[in-house]
Amino acid sequence: MTSVEMDALFSQYGRATPGCSVAVRQDGRTRYRKAFGMASLAYGVPNTPETLFHAASVSKQFTAFCILLLAEDGRISLQDTIRDYLPDFPDLGADVTLWQLLHHAGGLREQWDLFTLSGHSMEDLATPGNLMHLLYGQRGLNFKPGTRYLYCNSGFTVLAWILHAVTGKTLREFAAERIFQPLGMSRTFFRDDHAEVTPGRASSYGYDGRRGRYSEMAMTFDVTGSTGLNTTAEDCVRWLEHLRRPGLCRPETMQAMLQRFSLASGEEIPYGCGIQAVKYHGLDVYQHSGANAGYRAAVLTVPSLKLDIAVLSNYRFSFPMVKAYQLLDGISGLSSTPVCEKPQVPAQAGWYVSENYHSLRLEKAGKDLLLEQDGMTWTYERAAEGGCYAAENGNFLSCEAAGTLSLWSAGTHTGYRRVFSQPLGEFAARRISGLYYSRELMTAYRLSIQKDRLLLFHPSAGELVFVKTGENCYLCENRDNLNLAADESGDRFFLNTDRSRNLEFRKASME
Repeated sequence: MTSVEMDALFSQYGRATPGCSVAVRQDGRTRYRKAFGMASLAYGVPNTPETLFHAASVSKQFTAFCILLLAEDGRISLQDTIRDYLPDFPDLGADVTLWQLLHHAGGLREQWDLFTLSGHSMEDLATPGNLMHLLYGQRGLNFKPGTRYLYCNSGFTVLAWILHAVTGKTLREFAAERIFQPLGMSRTFFRDDHAEVTPGRASSYGYDGRRGRYSEMAMTFDVTGSTGLNTTAEDCVRWLEHLRRPGLCRPETMQAMLQRFSLASGEEIPYGCGIQAVKYHGLDVYQHSGANAGYRAAVLTVPSLKLDIAVLSNYRFSFPMVKAYQLLDGISGLSSTPVCEKPQVPAQAGWYVSENYHSLRLEKAGKDLLLEQDGMTWTYERAAEGGCYAAENGNFLSCEAAGTLSLWSAGTHTGYRRVFSQPLGEFAARRISGLYYSRELMTAYRLSIQKDRLLLFHPSAGELVFVKTGENCYLCENRDNLNLAADESGDRFFLNTDRSRNLEFRKASME
């Protein structure tokens, strides 16, 4: 793959758009290093290879490595529990080990769900203190620790607190001493103060489809562990090379980091310590993506090819992992286009929901499909008669049976099923209306009925609109991945997201 062909993958970025920075190294040598688009649209500052980006969940592998270094030093045991180091952490009915937290198998509820459902916006200031307040208020888990994998930011935030309890140092200080300085990652650090002036950092952008213009997206939190990493694409590929050729730890420590986790059932999941461990056309690939506000990030390394790729972006709809795989495909001769094993049928227009409550809406436009998700509409064209649909963002859509869809991105896919709204019924409306309080979130919502819609109102969070899609089951129309399960008694309901289950609300007054 030539540099001109690599350039073409990012041709949509220019002087009037946000953009990205890209670094590709193979066998320890830089193969490609370039930046596109603008770091600041307001001031006309372009992205460069030295531009800093917030890397969101790419942070987790660095947090994990810090914890593994503490274990290598003999200062902790990975089989110890949260309460061994944070004795005031609540008793959730089962012990959660550090090893389980490192693999998203601890069962903790998702911190950002707790934050927003308690009445905050993601634009509000989130500090370790108010997240600790919410996590310490929990009384239950999503599942028995070690029995399931469910991606969870809370576990890595807790790991950062444990590191501080053991060492007396912040994650920012410890990672700088043990990782960033030794590897020469001179531009990389954990940003733990949202108000800190950070020279050379790109601004964060989304897109306002109604007004047809880019919009700035605020990111106001002081949280590290699960997030907080600020870095450059070039620093990232230095780190990726270290994953393949570790010099800061014993070989067995890195082996433990990259090893896939086994659940209590014996099932192996494609996740190591803070990093995905996937197979791609038979190749081992270690990767992770990140998303906060308008920042998007993707890093991957392929040991057998001695290949390291990092794509960091300041645009919400940039799909950097798709771009990383397009680079991998071009260099290796592989293809991430899904192979449809069964004959494809025409996709049906309608509302579709995944098992984790993510939703999308599909409309037909001649032979093409219009897919609306996360406030953006994408056109999917039929790749071939009887084949899958492809979008310009690099994603694919397949349909093997009526009423089902699979959305493919960077070689992985999510299944969706079509759902239909149902009438609430007069009895249900009378039975469930009222004021409900959550002890764990320390907040209340007023539930009311309007034109076959169930409305949850919070004075800070605003109004959530639900549609009945099954017996005592309601899906949210104006917030993704949110489900309400009503108790038959009418005295309580439960909110569920893709990462937080059974958040209980009890009726506080009868109307």
